[in-house]
Amino acid sequence: LSESGSHAIYKDENVEKEDETLKICVVTQTTWESDESIKKVSQLTNTPEQDRYLQIKKYIEFFVVVDYRMYRHYKRNKPAIQRRVYEMVNTLNMIYRPLNFYIALTGLEIWSSRDTIHIEPDAGITLKLFGEWRQNFLLQRKRNDYAQLLTRI
Repeated sequence: LSESGSHAIYKDENVEKEDETLKICVVTQTTWESDESIKKVSQLTNTPEQDRYLQIKKYIEFFVVVDYRMYRHYKRNKPAIQRRVYEMVNTLNMIYRPLNFYIALTGLEIWSSRDTIHIEPDAGITLKLFGEWRQNFLLQRKRNDYAQLLTRI
């Protein structure tokens, strides 16, 4: 298994009775027989329209918000937070480059005096509150396709 997660399955040429050989992918623990639908999908070809779409460079305007706890975790060091966010965006760009997506960091907001929304241990509640804040406040002042809240809760 490589760092990228890709892997290969090799046939053991030295096995005398191939039918008795267990063919299992060690990453997913599935047998060849259960992967028939995956094999069929992998053999499909793209339509010309799909090929054109894959060739077009696509942009995602990405906005990052760092909550007060994360700010304190970084010992109130804004340049360290900025470096970490830039590293994250670079990693995202490496992941999405094969799909012709470019992640453009359009903004970074650090809540350095207090959290603008109530941060809950329940991720669902925090997600709902952050989504409402994004819709009602952030999008009014900064356009973005996607906003991410980084928290230490």
